[in-house]
Amino acid sequence: MTSSATFTACVLLACAAAAAQAQEPDPAAFRVEARPEAPPPWGLAWQTTLELRDSRQPQTWADAAALEQVLDLRHEWQPARGLRLALSARAETRVMPAGRTETGGALREAYTSLEPAGGWFVDAGRVNLRQGVAQGWNPSDWLRAGGLGAAWQNPAAARENRLGAVMLRLQRSAAWGSAELAWLPDLATGADTGLADWGLNLERGNDRQALFVRVAPALGETLTLDLGALARAGEHPAWSANLTALLSPRWLALLELQWQTLAGLAAPDRPARAARPRPRLAAGANVTLDSGAVLGLEWHHAADALDRGDWAAWRRAALVSAEGRQALGALRAGRAARLDPLVRDAFYLRLQWNDPWHDGRHDLAGHLRWNPADDSRWLQVEAAWHARPDWSLRLVLAGSRGRPYSEFGARAVRGVAALTSDWRF
Repeated sequence: MTSSATFTACVLLACAAAAAQAQEPDPAAFRVEARPEAPPPWGLAWQTTLELRDSRQPQTWADAAALEQVLDLRHEWQPARGLRLALSARAETRVMPAGRTETGGALREAYTSLEPAGGWFVDAGRVNLRQGVAQGWNPSDWLRAGGLGAAWQNPAAARENRLGAVMLRLQRSAAWGSAELAWLPDLATGADTGLADWGLNLERGNDRQALFVRVAPALGETLTLDLGALARAGEHPAWSANLTALLSPRWLALLELQWQTLAGLAAPDRPARAARPRPRLAAGANVTLDSGAVLGLEWHHAADALDRGDWAAWRRAALVSAEGRQALGALRAGRAARLDPLVRDAFYLRLQWNDPWHDGRHDLAGHLRWNPADDSRWLQVEAAWHARPDWSLRLVLAGSRGRPYSEFGARAVRGVAALTSDWRF
């Protein structure tokens, strides 16, 4: 049996086993990504991470290891009724045994929120506006390129730990549902050349003027829907829809769709395909097992990305010439910077198991990304121990598998082991 068939069989067996275990589940478990914890009184966290990397390039132990210290602040104040202030920032230093030290800081969010009337809210400042119902990739999350976290970070955590954008946002919440209107000014002073160690990095969210509108009608307890539209300078308008349906007490189906006029990626033997309306979507389902673990499977599709034939042509070009390798590297880097898929179809499998031993002190998780076009994979497992209400330890092990110049097989880092101590104040 091929590895592709093995993967498919494992998924089907896991889902069949889940369906056979239907006994009074908790529907809320569908939406739990990690056990919620009471926010610390000061909103401060001190994180120390020891990281070891296995690189494909020859390296010494001093190049493979790093010690990272992060001071993280997330806090809200309510100085008066109807007024809320929010601040989210981090400062970090990374030290390698060879003596190299890197420092940096980021202002993720800083905004004021007013409630001038019941159900009306006005936000002004830097806001992390998140969109989408999928877990592995969010095509409708148009500000997804502001990420700050490591490549091995949990996708849900990466959405929280990213740069926001300066905006003026109006929100309305009522019995009929909710609506949102956001305007983003053009504040960037130059091209996006990558995240600066210090500074606002406005190129990640305010490089162009944009207007976004979202409407989410109230459809009942088992169905959610929100519809969005985006107008951004220099781009065709984009339309989005997010839908979730509680099919049973155990099963939740989800669909996230974005539709926009886009050009298809070029291949070594042909130019880019003509611009036309192309969909990007994430579709899947979550199921809750008797143990309380949540298993999710998603299919990701980007019609503007490379199909199987084009991807095979790029891999052949990289194998035969340095120019091909450089061109493919530039293509990969550009898509990765925007969190856009490189290959048209992919699968994402997630397992989240909170409190497996019913002691309130442990969490387990696993993430698998699979590219069926070249049978390459990225696997990540996580384990957390909440020793005290204000202190946790988290272990992450991640690695890639695949042939040369496959999507995951060509990653510069083959594997990562990271141990993080997290103190909250």
